[in-house]
Amino acid sequence: YALLQILLSLLIMIVLLRKHIHISYAVLASTAVLFMLSGLHLNHLIQALYSTAVSWTTWNMVFTLYLVMCLEYLLRTSGILKDFTQAAGNLFHDNRVVLAFMPAFLGLLPSLGGAIFSAPMVEEAAQSYQISPERKTAINYWFRHVWEFCNPILPSMLLAASFTAIPIGKIVGHQFVLSFAAILIGAVILLRGKEFTPSGQAVCSTSTDSKKQQIKAVVLAIGPILLNVFLVTVCNLNTTLSMLLIVLLLAFLLHYQPKQYGLMLRDALNLPIINSILAILFFQGMLYATGTINGLIEFFQASGISPATVVYLTAFFMGLLTGLPQGFAAIAFPLVVPMLGASNLDGLALTYICGLTGVMLSPAHLCLIVTIEYFHASLFSSLKPIALAQCLLLGFTFLWMTVF
Repeated sequence: YALLQILLSLLIMIVLLRKHIHISYAVLASTAVLFMLSGLHLNHLIQALYSTAVSWTTWNMVFTLYLVMCLEYLLRTSGILKDFTQAAGNLFHDNRVVLAFMPAFLGLLPSLGGAIFSAPMVEEAAQSYQISPERKTAINYWFRHVWEFCNPILPSMLLAASFTAIPIGKIVGHQFVLSFAAILIGAVILLRGKEFTPSGQAVCSTSTDSKKQQIKAVVLAIGPILLNVFLVTVCNLNTTLSMLLIVLLLAFLLHYQPKQYGLMLRDALNLPIINSILAILFFQGMLYATGTINGLIEFFQASGISPATVVYLTAFFMGLLTGLPQGFAAIAFPLVVPMLGASNLDGLALTYICGLTGVMLSPAHLCLIVTIEYFHASLFSSLKPIALAQCLLLGFTFLWMTVF
């Protein structure tokens, strides 16, 4: 019954999204279906609302993303973003490399919905090509996540090491090849085709020929990102406070006047993105409040299928439902040791790729949502090349781990 609840809820969400209903309303409708199928117990609704409304994670995410949008406003309106993209184009001599480099570099920063960092940079670098919003969405989304298998500061990697007692260095060394495979697959599928015929708007211009100008552009664009990494990972600041300090510092360096602060706060407020995030967090709260997730795990365990398949399916469905790497990691990784054996690096890697496949195809994935909203793209058209790339990566992983 838990499986039926989940499938019907996802079906409703998919149907509404295909009818171009905004994702926040589609997710709320899916949540209502889940609530009804669970017996219309008022305590489930209250628990889901309460956990969403009072959770610091909810508001930390909302405030962090709002401040990220403030940072994007500062970088865009000051011309820093344009100068940085030009400098990167002059460095790589091919804007396709710039398109992949921006989200891949910023993907090293663990941040929920962090694709909003790189989306404006992808938009700027794409000016020299005739690329559709859906292709820009796919590029930003895919390359942001190529380091998921080997970035030691990601929550999912930390959970993997914690639950399996395998040193994180061993996990990184074993899965590093998957990141290279993801980069290669993404380049072949997403960075080729007639869409990359130059449109005549060359981003890699000579306006930043001066080495001094190029260095300044790179420092002002990348500096806030690196400072955020330092403040979060070394100084242990929460992401909201870290982003607030960075926005204030950059505004100060740009000599912002009081009136300009008001314009920034107004123009950076993107209500569709914030509403979508709140709707998804409410959906996740309902999944836990109704016991649907526990019911799904019990179904797999009682199904009589092999232990490995149970672990892999659990990881996939938890990734698909939550849209969070740490979501499937917290549920599937504790099953790895008792069901697949201790120090099973291959089993861990296969669990990882199954979970991430669910995450990458999930309409509840925050990075996907903010990217689609930014580029005003179609969800399903954006996901088609992602699904192909993810299937190829999944097949490669199973082949690599079972043969080599």
